[in-house]
Order: sequence, then C-alpha cells, then structure tokens
Amino acid sequence: MKTNSLFIGRFQPFHIGHLADIKSIIAKGEHCIIAIAAANKVGTWRNPLAGAERENIIKETLKAESLLDPKGLPKGSYEVHQLIDIDDDDRWVQHVIDSLPPFSKIYSGSEYVRGFFVDDERFETLPIKMIHDENDKILCATSIRKEALKSENYKKYLHSSTIGFLDELAFRERLVKILGKV
Repeated sequence: MKTNSLFIGRFQPFHIGHLADIKSIIAKGEHCIIAIAAANKVGTWRNPLAGAERENIIKETLKAESLLDPKGLPKGSYEVHQLIDIDDDDRWVQHVIDSLPPFSKIYSGSEYVRGFFVDDERFETLPIKMIHDENDKILCATSIRKEALKSENYKKYLHSSTIGFLDELAFRERLVKILGKV
C-alpha cells in the first residue's frame, strides 16, 4: 500500500524546485497529494495567480513531463487539489485534513506550514530539498516574483510549459499592476 504524502504550497509561481520535489516524492513510491494553498487568494503580491490558474499550470507542466496521459489523467501517482485559506490558524490543520484525501506524510518548503503538523503524531513532517540559484540563494517563488519585475531571467527557474502559461497570463505585467496598487 502506498503512502499518501501531502505536498503543500502556494506555487506562486510553480517552479523547477516544485517539479523536482513532486518527482522525488513519486520516485519514493509515495502517492503525492499536491495541495494548492490559498487557492481563494488572488491579486496580491504573495498571491498574484488564482487557484485555477495555478492548477492548470501544474497539470500542464506535469503533462509535459509525461506524468499525465494525453487525456489528462495521472500516469504517476499524484493528484492536484485546491485548498482555500480559512484565515484561522487554530482551525487550519483540521481544515486541511477535512479538505483532502487522507495522508500520513507532509512535505513543505515552509517551516511555518510544517510547524502546524510537527507535534501531531499522526503525521511525519518532512522538509523538501531546496534548490539554490547561481548565487547560492535558495530558489523560492518570492525570489522568482522579485526577479520577474527586473528582467526575463526569472524564466530560467521555470519549466517551458509554465513559462508559456505565465506569458499568456501576462504574469510580469500583473505583478507590476499589483505593486502599483500598494
């Protein structure tokens, strides 16, 4: 029986580190439940992309990586879910449990997120392997958004399918517009 493992993140945007983590979880023989956190949040610096946009990007990138069959059904052992943010830290863990299929392991790049589960003996909480950029800084979606404001260099941290979607969504222009509201 496969272990159901939760890989939770905001994926703002989905980058090569996220893709490597999903592949690693699947390669371990685990079923990866990809949870798009804060799926109901959009139009802010932290959450420029809508949940449905992120879901499409993830699914199309996994399809391009041959982890989906031509009909869009998973070939690998994973599934994608949108998880709304309820803005209540005290109820959040139960909300995650109630909103997703059962899981026993949790992977996240966020110490904050892992901290919600670390003392709960029902779950094994694991950090993900962080990828570093050429300056040895940790690659994260926040740094990619910052780089997107400066140049096209941010695209080197993205899968080509992700780049296509973000170009269609005018990602850079969206970020500029969001920051103009501040």
